[in-house]
Amino acid sequence: MASETYESLSQNIDMIVNAAANVSHFATTDASYGANVGGIEQLIQFAKYNQPKEIHHMSTISIASGKVDDKAQLTFSEHDLDLGQVMNNVYLDTKIEAEKY
Repeated sequence: MASETYESLSQNIDMIVNAAANVSHFATTDASYGANVGGIEQLIQFAKYNQPKEIHHMSTISIASGKVDDKAQLTFSEHDLDLGQVMNNVYLDTKIEAEKY
């Protein structure tokens, strides 16, 4: 993107809605990390540049999945994130990592 375009957008946008992701459960770590974690890092940088912008980030209900050691049953709410759940693919690993930002 041209720097003039970036500058203009940064001054005229007040909200970012992010639903972007590499949703392949079997992607390479680099591809998934770049899209799912690197993408949110770039959005946060952009949101802070010039005027502050709200970010509305959509993730996946799948971060509430996985096994948590020593727990037969567990309640997971919108206030929870990383309860130690063991994910079984790179997509879920990178989505939960992105949520930490």
